[in-house]
Amino acid sequence: MLERSEDDGFSQALATRLIDADRSTGPASDEESFGTCFIGDDEFALPADRVREVVPYPDRVTPLPKANAAVRGIFGLRGEVLPIVDACTLLGLDAAEASHDLRLAVVSANGGHLGVLFDRTGEVVRVTPSQLVPLNVAENGSRVVDGVIALDEAERFIPVLSMDGFGGIPGLAQDVGWSRDLDEVEPKVYRK
Repeated sequence: MLERSEDDGFSQALATRLIDADRSTGPASDEESFGTCFIGDDEFALPADRVREVVPYPDRVTPLPKANAAVRGIFGLRGEVLPIVDACTLLGLDAAEASHDLRLAVVSANGGHLGVLFDRTGEVVRVTPSQLVPLNVAENGSRVVDGVIALDEAERFIPVLSMDGFGGIPGLAQDVGWSRDLDEVEPKVYRK
C-alpha cells in the first residue's frame, strides 16, 4: 500500500495521486495506473501498485564497497534499511549527481523495498491492456524494462521499469541484506 510522505509539493501531490489511482484501479477495472518519472530528459513509468512513497534523496547515504555499480549505497527510512538503486547506471544512462533535487521512489521488489533514484516526478497515467507493449530488456541477466506504454495514438512511448528486475540485480540482496527493520539487526562485535 502506498503512503504519503513529506516532500516538496509536486512529489507529494504525485504520491497522493498514485495512492488514489492505486485505490481506484482494482480487479474490477481493466486499467492499470503508473507514475512517471524522469531520468535526465527521458521519461519512465513505475507501476502504481509497487510504489510505496516518493522521498527526497537522503542527506546521508552509506556507500557499500564492492557493491554492484548501480547500488548507490544504503539509507535509513523510519527504521528500515533500504538500498538505493541508481536507475541511470542500471539503464546505461549518464549517472545522476547527488543533490537535494533528486528523488527516490520507495518500491516493492522481490519481497523487500528499495529506493529507485530519479531526477524528477512526472504524472500519473492510467492505461488499458491494449496500450501496454510487453518487452524483456535485460542488463547483466536482470530484466530492467517490463514493457512500453503507448500513448497519444502511439506517438508517445514510456518504458515501464521492472521493479523485480531492479530488485534482482546481481549482488543486491547479498550486498545490503535486503531491506530489514533496524530493530531486528543484531549488532556484530569485531575484536582485534
